[in-house]
Amino acid sequence: MRDPKKVKVKDPKPVPSNSPQNPSDPDATHSVHKRQGFHAQLMETCAKTKEGSEATPQLITYVNLEPAHNGDAYAVLPVIEGAAESGFKPEDVIAEASYGSDDNAQKANDLGVQVISPAGGKDPEAGKIRRASFKKSEVW
Repeated sequence: MRDPKKVKVKDPKPVPSNSPQNPSDPDATHSVHKRQGFHAQLMETCAKTKEGSEATPQLITYVNLEPAHNGDAYAVLPVIEGAAESGFKPEDVIAEASYGSDDNAQKANDLGVQVISPAGGKDPEAGKIRRASFKKSEVW
């Protein structure tokens, strides 16, 4: 008969997102959303086409490769500054919500650039129960 041995599971240790993820590429890091590796920040020009239709991409003016654990919210100002150094300083930056924090908008404004993006964060009204959520019933 076998000697029953107890197995003790070790407590998981937190692994920092900037820890090496790939022995063949020690600069690669990890992001929960993007997985391991890198991600790129791009800026491109846009111009209205005839008769004011939607803006269309024209020319890539800035590219930056970053570790995957870097958040998008921290990329706006380096992208604006990098494009400006190359002679392509934008007047406006149209971006998704993760780039458009109030802090980024104010700092970009100090550089003479307007950041146009949806408001970030959670909707304070989401999940609230209102009187309109209920249907009137004859059985009360």
